[in-house]
Amino acid sequence: MFNLPDDVTKIEFSVEPKEGQIGLEELVKVSEDLLKGLGDSLNKEYDSLSKEQNKIYEDSLYKRYTQYKQDIEQSDLTEKEKATIREEYIKDTEDLQESHNDKMIIIDLAYGKVSQEQLVDYFKKKNAKIEEEAQKEADIKQKLNEQLLTLERELQDATLAVYNNMIDQKLKANDRLYQDTIDKIDAEEAAYNEQFVNRTALEQAKYDAQLAFDNKRANAERKRQLEEDKLNKKRFNAQKANDLATVTINTAIGVSKTIAELGGVGAITPPGAALIAAVIASGAVQAGSIAAQKYIPAYAKGGLVQGPGTGTSDSIDAKLSNGEVVINAKSAKAFAPILDAINQAGGGVAIPYSNKPKIQSVEKMDTYDFTRLEEAILSANDRPVETFITEKAVSTAQLRAKKLKNRTSF
Repeated sequence: MFNLPDDVTKIEFSVEPKEGQIGLEELVKVSEDLLKGLGDSLNKEYDSLSKEQNKIYEDSLYKRYTQYKQDIEQSDLTEKEKATIREEYIKDTEDLQESHNDKMIIIDLAYGKVSQEQLVDYFKKKNAKIEEEAQKEADIKQKLNEQLLTLERELQDATLAVYNNMIDQKLKANDRLYQDTIDKIDAEEAAYNEQFVNRTALEQAKYDAQLAFDNKRANAERKRQLEEDKLNKKRFNAQKANDLATVTINTAIGVSKTIAELGGVGAITPPGAALIAAVIASGAVQAGSIAAQKYIPAYAKGGLVQGPGTGTSDSIDAKLSNGEVVINAKSAKAFAPILDAINQAGGGVAIPYSNKPKIQSVEKMDTYDFTRLEEAILSANDRPVETFITEKAVSTAQLRAKKLKNRTSF
């Protein structure tokens, strides 16, 4: 603060000065001299402070440049590391420039070089620039996050494809293994049948052996079916896990995009939070739907169904095709050899049955209604006679007759 001298404060003045007083013109002149001296003093202080701040700024720039030269001239640096050092140097010099400008405009305001309006406008522009850079950084992070999630999803799909390929290879290997077993059984059967040519006395023994071969073949088919079912179940569980992971990733991407569209986490409003919750809820519904899926074995080639429950409890889920027929457990057990022959004749798999069929007692036979079976056989016998027969039809008929005879003799 600039203080007037004591002798000046005691001076009395009037428009028409008397003895011992000063006039108005002299007072104005004194005041102008005082104000001029005060202005000169303030200007000197401003110049001194400005020079001091400029020197601090220049020293800081020189110090940072010296450090940059030391860092960049290291011999073992890669081009990528050099580029990083240059970027850090440019960023630091910009920060020093901005800090210096902030200090100088405050000093300018204190010494009347700028107005308060100019100061407010300066900081408004600065804040706008900061917000713009923050938004750019947020956009870059959002894009990188989406790219990372997409890459994770692609990696997961590739992993599943490799796993499915492995399952396919195991299925093929399993098929080859059991097909070789069945081929060996067929060879054993053919060799055995050669021993019984024109030996009618041993028909029953031949039938017993035939039944054993059929059971071996059926059991091999059943083992193959069980192995295929295990591998298919593994494939189903892997696909299910992949679908759940995909839903999780897609939900994360959706939430991330929604937050970005709302302006970031700090800008989320109650309606925005509700929108994010809706995205999460949609993902949860999809995940719940996938989690509720159950593996259901397929029986495209027929076969024996085994699992929990009784013969009438309907405890096992299964996939069925248009035109297929389901036989109840009671009839399937009673006519297993016939059903086995029928299923294989249509290209299906063998149906294993554990015991040689025997004529049952009258009491047990009374529990079965053979009326429809008899009608079906009579209906089949009433078919129109073909006027011509091909060689293929004869061979097929002979093969079917042989199989039916071997599998249904009591």
